[in-house]
Amino acid sequence: MEDYPGFEHTSGAELAQEMEEQARKFGLEIINETVQHARRASGHFSIKTDQGEHEALAIICTAGGSPVKLGVPGEEKYLGHGVSYCALCDGAFFTGQDIIVVGGGDSAVEEAKFLTRYGRSVTLIHRRDRLRAQAILQQQLLSNPKAKVIYDTVVESIAGDGSGVEGVQLRNVRAGDRRHLRASGVFIFIGFRPNTWFLPEHLAHDQNGYLITNDRMQTSIEGIFAAGDVRVQPFRQVSTPGWRWHRRGARRRAIPLSQEIRHFQHQ
Repeated sequence: MEDYPGFEHTSGAELAQEMEEQARKFGLEIINETVQHARRASGHFSIKTDQGEHEALAIICTAGGSPVKLGVPGEEKYLGHGVSYCALCDGAFFTGQDIIVVGGGDSAVEEAKFLTRYGRSVTLIHRRDRLRAQAILQQQLLSNPKAKVIYDTVVESIAGDGSGVEGVQLRNVRAGDRRHLRASGVFIFIGFRPNTWFLPEHLAHDQNGYLITNDRMQTSIEGIFAAGDVRVQPFRQVSTPGWRWHRRGARRRAIPLSQEIRHFQHQ
């Protein structure tokens, strides 16, 4: 990470550790259990986990999201060793190498365009005969001499030498022809799902499942808040969960969720 305020350079894991240590100084208690579901009870919320049940006056959902996976052989094996779901995070590792991007929507095309900064070549693989991305994004990508698109094609498997990716096995969905395409990096952008499945189903959300909040991060159910990648927002980067633009200017300010929680404590 090169763009987080206050750090010249840090990794995601290092930043998370710093945040955890700081939060613990303010009394944070961390319970390592898997949440199964949350429901509203009389005057509180009940959170069921794999090890028991907890009660709370309020819930702040910051569970993030998960990329949709291809589900092909080699994807899990080479995750972090050539397979990635984040061009901004991992693109620089493939400087001067051949890169494959899988997808056909706005995200895939935008990420493929970004990866042309680093890769010797960037090949976009799409299962249909035309991309779904906005025309302007397609034009920007295809005007780059490093980029090309292979249509009507799916990735059947990701191959490697045990330590890293060497290429992918492709199949043309119309003709049925198969071929191997060499690459060192495979970036997959076929969708993203917010991790909100454990929350009450009647929370307001958009067509993609992202939670709708007001400017205080409160959802449609009083006492449930959402921040980060689970909520509707234009950008999905590490800086966005903790900061937002003030509606009357370009001044950034933190959202005082603690004030909201105190409101429930006094009810």
